[in-house]
Formats: sequence, structure tokens, C-alpha cells
Amino acid sequence: MLPFNAMSADPEQDFFSDGLTEDITTALSKLKGFFVIARNTMVTYKGKPVDVRAIGRELGIRYVLEGSVRKSGNRVRVTAQLIDAASEAHLWAERYDGDLGDIFVIQDEITASVVGRIGPELLAAEHARESPKPHHGLDAWECVVRAVFLCSQLSEESSRKMLPLLDRAIGLAPDYAQALAMKGWITMWRAFQGWEDMGCALALAGGVVQQAIAADDKEPWAYLAQTMTAYATRDDALGMAAVSQAVAINPNSAFAHGQLGLVHANGGRAADAIPCIDYALRLSPREAFLGDFQFYYAMAHFQGAHYELGLRYAREAHRLRSGHAYPLVVGTACAGLLDNQEAATEMLRRLKSLVPDISRDWVGATSCFVHAEDRARLVEGLARAGLD
Repeated sequence: MLPFNAMSADPEQDFFSDGLTEDITTALSKLKGFFVIARNTMVTYKGKPVDVRAIGRELGIRYVLEGSVRKSGNRVRVTAQLIDAASEAHLWAERYDGDLGDIFVIQDEITASVVGRIGPELLAAEHARESPKPHHGLDAWECVVRAVFLCSQLSEESSRKMLPLLDRAIGLAPDYAQALAMKGWITMWRAFQGWEDMGCALALAGGVVQQAIAADDKEPWAYLAQTMTAYATRDDALGMAAVSQAVAINPNSAFAHGQLGLVHANGGRAADAIPCIDYALRLSPREAFLGDFQFYYAMAHFQGAHYELGLRYAREAHRLRSGHAYPLVVGTACAGLLDNQEAATEMLRRLKSLVPDISRDWVGATSCFVHAEDRARLVEGLARAGLD
């Protein structure tokens, strides 16, 4: 699904069209008979001339959904069309006009039309079962859309800015499962970088995860947040159960498949981790979270004692996501274990610029590796690199 074009230079309309794209992509992704390329890959085509046939060849897809959004006052117009990527034939097109309050109904109608046009009756019936869920109001939804955008950047600043947006969404809609779960997920992520107290983060995340699951047990972010708590407590069984549930709910979620790979790496199963991360990249080869996938590879290769590969992937993860501290932890440890003092010194310098108070004791205490021997190798690598 290509990003819907905002027919205005107003950045507010841009966020609105991105949110519409996100929700329709998610609805299609949850249908198990569809292979849907993740929105974070498709957004790389935003604002560029589109060659549908080239996109089909590049991504290995058969259909492309595109459209536009125009918002004027309290009115909205959405156009959508479904195109055969091989022939460029227009299979279906529709225009929707309504009040802003109708936008969630319009989302459901577009999704149902796509499923009905290219999916068998079984898929259409599955979508009909999944569709009826409460909407939480336009203001709360827009806060979550902005938080999703910031989440794709994953830095200290962007993650910090997410929290008040999610708090506002929860204040407007206390049972908004995605907002609750994302608050738990990003709080845990910040704790792993050393920017929040881990004990406080765990207490908060544990509470909001349970609230999110109680509000909507089909919200994949709830289980991704629960996976983060499992990393912190080194509970391999909980991590596998939670991330497997996220994948089952949304089998086309590149991020969930990548997290499944990370659970395997943390649990000491490097050989199982790599195919999961490979599949995540197949789902979303131009993924905005590509830096995170490179980090997952680094974790898997470190766990498998392939330190040259671990260092290579850690460097690439840092290049793509320079504000993410943990790839530097893994890369520094790999360099230390390789006795590559030049690389170790440079990576350690960058790590300390992000987390000035970092220490081997802190890394050993907060490392997600389930097995003590993996944590010991990580700390040994950091010691050999020169970290106190």
C-alpha cells in the first residue's frame, strides 16, 4: 500500500494521511492469507514518481493500493484505487466523502473493498469478524499517529517526545490499547538505553501491558511491550509466548518477526534468530526500522560467537540509528573480544557520548541475554575494550 497523498502543503494533513495509510495497512496485514509489505518500506516511495510495475518487481508483490486525502474544515475526501502491478490495470477505484468523524468508517470500507476484490470469501469473512472494534476519537488517534512517527526514529529526543503524546491519547481514551502498549514499550526501550530507571520502567510497563490486553487482546503492540518486560527479567518463556502472539495476530508485521529473532538471540538460539530477521527484511526490505534489524543481527552473531559479523552489523546499526545506544554496547564488546583496539576505542567513545555514566556493572545487570555465560562474554568484551 503506497502512502496516501495529502492534497495540501499543510503538515497536519500529512500526519492525517500517514495515519490513514498506517491503519489500512495494519488491517490488511492481520489477514493471514495476504502478504503485505510493511508501511515503513512503502513510505520510502512517498512524494516520488511511482512506477507500479517497478515496485511490483522490486518488492515481489502483485497488487498496489494508492490514494489521496483532502481535508477541509470538518470535511474529508478520500480516494483509493487498486492496481494490478504486472499489467497496471485499475481493478477498483472509489471516492469517499464525509465528516472527519466518519474517517474510521471510511478506513473500514476501503479495507473491505480491497479484501473483497482480491481475496477469497474466507478472507472477506475474516475481515468482517475482525472489523468491529471501538474507535477512540480523532484527537486521540492523531496523538498515536504522531507517536508512531517518532517511534520510527528511536532516539533519546524522539522517544522522550512520544510520552506526552501517548499520555494525552490515554487521557482522552483510557482504554486505547495501542497507546497504553506503546507507552510501555517505549519506556522499556528508554530504560535499556540507560535513560530511565529499569525498576520504575518495569513497574510502569507491567501495569500498562495488562491494561492494554484487557482493553483489546488483539492489539499486537501489547504483546511487543510484554516482550520488552520479558527481556528485562530474562524470562525466555514469556518472551517467546508474547512475541509469538504478536506474530499470530499480525503475521505480516516485519517488526514482530524481527523481535522474534531478538528473543531467540537473547535466549541463546543464534541459529534460530537469523531466519526470523531474514524474514522480517523480506516483509519490509526498505524498513524504517532497518537499523534495528541490523542490531538484531549483531545480537545474534555475538551470541553465536561470530564477533567479526557482530561488529559489522553493530556498525551498520549505529550508522542507520546513531541515537540508539545498545548497538554500540554490542559492537564495543565484539571489538574488544577481537582485540581490535582501534574499533573498540572509537565505539566506546561514541557509546559514552550517548550514555556518559555507562559501566560494565550496569551492562551486566541489565543485559537481556538469558544465559550467564553470554552476559559474562559481553562484560569481558567491554572490559577488554577499556570500559570501567
